[in-house]
Amino acid sequence: MLGLSKCHSGLTEHIQARSNEVKVRQQFLAAEPVGGTPEPLGTFMRAEIDKWALLVKAANMKAD
Repeated sequence: MLGLSKCHSGLTEHIQARSNEVKVRQQFLAAEPVGGTPEPLGTFMRAEIDKWALLVKAANMKAD
């Protein structure tokens, strides 16, 4: 789950209050939650975008 650093505090409190529901849902989806700082996440996201952009371009995919 990603959010802006300036997220409304009411929203983050709501999500934290439902954290057990989120954990159960993540387990059901076989998701592996990880924590970290924005810098490694940004590096990972840029690498993923670059990787998938190559596939999209190679397959000549277009958004509808």
